Amino acid sequence: MPKLTNTEYLIRHEMLRRVWGTDYKPFSYLSYQQQRDLHDYYNLSKDGTEEELLKHRAKVTKADPSLPQRASRAFLAILRPEDQPRPVATTSKKKVTIRPLVRPELDVEKIATALIELAKSLPKDKRQELPKEGQEMMERMKKDKKRAA
Repeated sequence: MPKLTNTEYLIRHEMLRRVWGTDYKPFSYLSYQQQRDLHDYYNLSKDGTEEELLKHRAKVTKADPSLPQRASRAFLAILRPEDQPRPVATTSKKKVTIRPLVRPELDVEKIATALIELAKSLPKDKRQELPKEGQEMMERMKKDKKRAA
């Protein structure tokens, strides 16, 4: 695979960043490691200047010399999602396709919401009383949602 030029790197960064910002689905066809490589190499969560992006590229390449090659392979794979394996979990009644999606930074609110929804789905006899901190967090989240609406 020929070496990626700075111009090509910047073009790929912009393209991947646009896809990441509008439609996560192409990323979900990649493995966890492929997604991680794309995020780590192309710095998709940041919209820096060309100089900042190229400094980032040099820094991560120095720290992990094989990252550019892995990220380039992942980039090519994202262009051909139909070639990627599709993990399928079978329940007793139907097949469910599960695709991982790597987020470069934790979204604490989404994690909290998922845990709360999981707790709500438990039978009442299996639930435990939420600790005081959890109750306070739920109240803050409700207030924030009301303000945002």
